[in-house]
Amino acid sequence: MALIKLCFTTHTADSCSFFSEVGRFYVWLNPNSYSRSFSNDWSPMPIAGSAGETLHFNGNSETLSLSELMVDNTLITPFWAFYDVSSYCDDLKDGLQGYYGEEHRPLFTKVTWGTLVFTGVCESVSIDYTLFDTFGSPMRAKVKVELKKTANRKTVAANAGRSSPDLTHARSVKAGDNLAMMSNQIYKDGSYYLELARINNLNSVFDIKPGDQILFPPIKK
Repeated sequence: MALIKLCFTTHTADSCSFFSEVGRFYVWLNPNSYSRSFSNDWSPMPIAGSAGETLHFNGNSETLSLSELMVDNTLITPFWAFYDVSSYCDDLKDGLQGYYGEEHRPLFTKVTWGTLVFTGVCESVSIDYTLFDTFGSPMRAKVKVELKKTANRKTVAANAGRSSPDLTHARSVKAGDNLAMMSNQIYKDGSYYLELARINNLNSVFDIKPGDQILFPPIKK
């Protein structure tokens, strides 16, 4: 049974399905390790009527680092590796990071190897050439690739739901509602009632009645 190689596939769509695939790159030698880092993304959010600010949670992020992908033409070259070291490194860099004209941006990337399945966008590619032949052509290189995870937009939209503070939508006023209460329901912060009154052209924060439509815009970050 042949050894399964780590594979990069590039795609026009963030679903990274077979139908959106543009290119495919196998590594010459599997890495000894890879790392995944996880973080929470926060942005400052001003508090209405105050000089202070709080932090708004934007979501989680993940980065995949493949720090030592070895390309070495001094070993027995795999039967499918038709390019020399320099050409392979250039093609890999252009495929992962290069500008794709039809989409007006770099492509999405999917990494598969064993239990690892990662979809994201390439943040950086660095190449360290370490061995050369008598003509100065590279015979060995170490490639480092960093990718940031991205989720399918349809999945994100479905998970966000109508109550997301990052979506503009309207709510009908019900008996007993007030702007502070509605602000807390949408933004998890009741202090936006003055801003809501201004946006909705109300003469007063109390100038609402059941059946009125109140517009809730995205929070300014």
